[in-house]
Amino acid sequence: MPSLTSLTQAQLGKALRCAVDMLTGLGDDMFARRLHPLRTSAAGNAGFHTRDDGAICMRAYIESNSANARRLHYWKCQDGSIELIRIVSHDDVNP
Repeated sequence: MPSLTSLTQAQLGKALRCAVDMLTGLGDDMFARRLHPLRTSAAGNAGFHTRDDGAICMRAYIESNSANARRLHYWKCQDGSIELIRIVSHDDVNP
């Protein structure tokens, strides 16, 4: 994932732990990850980012309570598999 190269060592460690949590399914029940589908806009009734194959873009917290906190974006596929997309800052809401 190219977005990993811009992270500090501390951020990289947090990002890898988050990725493992998501890939193993542990993150599904972790409140700290605040897992949710990524909406297409800030509107409360906005739909979710989806692909033609039905995969839904998900967003998980890597960091919290810090300026420009990092998030993990990934695709949750119809068969339950996970495809990591990238690490983004809090304000980046594109898949």
